[in-house]
Amino acid sequence: MKLEYIKEFVMLAQLGGFQETADALFISQSTLSKHVKAIEGELGVQLLDRSSRKASLNQHGQTFLLYAQQISALQEQYTQDIRNQYSNVKSTVVLGTIPVMAQYHITDIIAMFKQNEEHLAVAIVEADTLVLLDMLRNKECELAFLRKGDIVCAEFAYMDFAPDTLVAITSQKHPLASHSSVKLQELQYDALLMLEEQTLLNDLCMKACHQAGFTPNVAFSGHRTDNIIDLAAKGLGVGLLMKKQVTFHNRNDIAMLEIIPVIHSDICLCYLKDVRLSDAAMHFIHCVERLKMNDRVGI
Repeated sequence: MKLEYIKEFVMLAQLGGFQETADALFISQSTLSKHVKAIEGELGVQLLDRSSRKASLNQHGQTFLLYAQQISALQEQYTQDIRNQYSNVKSTVVLGTIPVMAQYHITDIIAMFKQNEEHLAVAIVEADTLVLLDMLRNKECELAFLRKGDIVCAEFAYMDFAPDTLVAITSQKHPLASHSSVKLQELQYDALLMLEEQTLLNDLCMKACHQAGFTPNVAFSGHRTDNIIDLAAKGLGVGLLMKKQVTFHNRNDIAMLEIIPVIHSDICLCYLKDVRLSDAAMHFIHCVERLKMNDRVGI
């Protein structure tokens, strides 16, 4: 019986649904179902009550779960013990990231990565998405948190991490401040505040404005979101930023309006497909998976 299948079964029992578990494991629902049936075939009994849409364990499933949890825990323990034997060997992952570590809880993953793993290290490089993609190609960094644009390059693997949407921010005195949403066309005569050119978010905003039928009047473009928010708060323009970037600052002197129709720009973890990753990089990916799973089950 494959250890991978056993660990998938444990997660299925935790999350309670095939689709949720498949998403967390980055596999298809049909693949997960085949793996569970393979376990059942080897044991000669069914482990799930399939009369409902939820993955409900029957009596056999509850019994197997106890042992599956022990097997998974034992695997983690022997892996940890073996790593500890080589604690004098330093393994470093070079992590690229756009400048949003705190806003998207990337710092939480770095802290988890370092916990009880003294022989692993991380070196962090901040840059925009377009620069990070080139750094990955040139193997100047091994992993990178970046914005997933419209064009997905076949050479990279993308692990979805944090969804986000574009918003407009205004001062509390702006005529639209009492609104909850706004169409971009309604901002065509406003002075707009954006991130600097040669960034994916600037490209996204410019493209969205052109698709809405106007050329934006850009009054300010810079690399610091706090400057954009402060200028908007003082009535010097309307800022275009991602929602999580704005809510992180927790300002009560601005109004935040959802852009209609919704414009997505999601954060993902990216790495080259056909390159063998270091132990440090693999452990970092495992930390990302753990954090995503904990978020799913409400921990």
